[in-house]
Amino acid sequence: MTLKLGVERGKLTLEPEYKTDEEITFTASYSDGQFSGQVTSSDYIVGGPVALFEGMAADWRGWEGERKWSDLESSLVLRATTDSVGHIRIRVEMDRHHPPGRLVGEVMVEAGQLIGIAKKLGELFRPL
Repeated sequence: MTLKLGVERGKLTLEPEYKTDEEITFTASYSDGQFSGQVTSSDYIVGGPVALFEGMAADWRGWEGERKWSDLESSLVLRATTDSVGHIRIRVEMDRHHPPGRLVGEVMVEAGQLIGIAKKLGELFRPL
């Protein structure tokens, strides 16, 4: 099962690789037509990005400031902000340590998509 985010510009795909009792490892891929990259990430210790999207879905009318999820080593960082008309901007930061490389991009989603995204992420990151 795969989750694809993005209505225009950048697109983010999350695809689980394997699950254990303690960890779910997944591949995160980003593309915006000119730039692309991928990293392997994990929910080990920090949990998956499900809570980030559940929180945004609960506050679909908007919130102040930035909401953030990061894996333990900051290989993947998601930073979400909203505007007053229901657009959610998700800054995607990928940091590959060996060999070194960094990609920063942006994904846009609509507030009305958040419940579906949170539900699908819950299925992807359901423990064994």
